[in-house]
Amino acid sequence: RSCCPPCSLELCLHRRRAELSSLGDNSFGDHRAQEAVRGMYLCPGQFAAVASCGALCACYVGVLYVGYDTSLSRDEPGVIVQRFRRVLAICVLAPLALWLHAAPSSDAAGACAREVDMPVSEWLGLRFGAACWLGSAAALGLTAILFLGPLAMMDADDWADLRRDRLSPRLTNARALLVGPFAEEWVFRAVMCPLLYSAGFAPGTCVLIAALVFGAAHLHHRLDMRRSWSAVLVMFTYTSLFGAYSAYLYMRTGHLLPAVLAHMFCNLMGLPDFGGIAHSSNPAQVRLCFFVGLVSFLAIARADAVWRPRLFDSAMWDEGL
Repeated sequence: RSCCPPCSLELCLHRRRAELSSLGDNSFGDHRAQEAVRGMYLCPGQFAAVASCGALCACYVGVLYVGYDTSLSRDEPGVIVQRFRRVLAICVLAPLALWLHAAPSSDAAGACAREVDMPVSEWLGLRFGAACWLGSAAALGLTAILFLGPLAMMDADDWADLRRDRLSPRLTNARALLVGPFAEEWVFRAVMCPLLYSAGFAPGTCVLIAALVFGAAHLHHRLDMRRSWSAVLVMFTYTSLFGAYSAYLYMRTGHLLPAVLAHMFCNLMGLPDFGGIAHSSNPAQVRLCFFVGLVSFLAIARADAVWRPRLFDSAMWDEGL
């Protein structure tokens, strides 16, 4: 029995096909939406996680030297642009390390050291909302407290020099304040910290391993900056310390932006000029600011580690109160 008169049978069939097609498209769209929000389990072993971090570090540094003439300065515009492109390529490929250790939800039960189910964007710290802005403000505030001494030592001429030298539109400044902070936080924190945490390492151990890998990534400056081994070891020390701080910010907040902003701030300020304290306008006040800044920074970090207030809803840090 036909749903339409014989003269319009072809039109009726055409409409029916369109309805079925529309239903199929909607079902497919719903399925794709479900796939998009579905979480991902990471199940690396501890050795595999550490090895993956080492491989990422080697790739990040290694691409800088492929076809690189070490007689050229690393500050040559051509060298900087070439390295920008290569680091961008590593940033695009680095998240594949997470997919290599991903497991379907059906296989995750009992097989993963930590059964944490999150979308890949959240593993990478790409969450934006009130907690992100709070974490960013907290990171900048805590970093400013650490730099209380250097900030107190700066006068009007120092601020003018900073604006002229470090905030001017130069490729070296783009490297230090934009590309470097984002690329390093993306690879060394957003990709490595989830691997280490999901392998079952305690958050503090994750911070330590990520810090050492980050410090090791700066040993290559023996070549392109032509530094002595003693200078390189000093660089390894302070970059490892910063790597620990940045990994802590990333894991504590669960967001990438706070770590990137803290990195930018530190690169903008540079290393504290302890030798310049005696030549400042008020050496006693500056020394006090250095002391208060360091003690306050350590006290706040310690208090956070003990009380663990619930602020950022990070999946990689146990929050208590």
